[in-house]
Amino acid sequence: MNEELNSDSTEALLEEYDNRRKSRLDDVIAMQTFLCLCIVVGFIILNYFCPDTAEMLLSEIKEKSSDSHALIPNPIDYFITLFK
Repeated sequence: MNEELNSDSTEALLEEYDNRRKSRLDDVIAMQTFLCLCIVVGFIILNYFCPDTAEMLLSEIKEKSSDSHALIPNPIDYFITLFK
């Protein structure tokens, strides 16, 4: 009975919250890794079945990533240009 009470104590809850907060960065890194691997596997499969489409998508990605303009404009810069 006393152990159940201690598991709901403020100290136990703070420790659990702290542990979850510390592992958040690992979760983000793992999710980004998973998404990148899925994209790579998707490109490999697409290149195997439709090489022309894969080449087109890859050239689009290269073009967009090498462009000096941002894909998503900064809203602050947008509002500044409105008031100039």
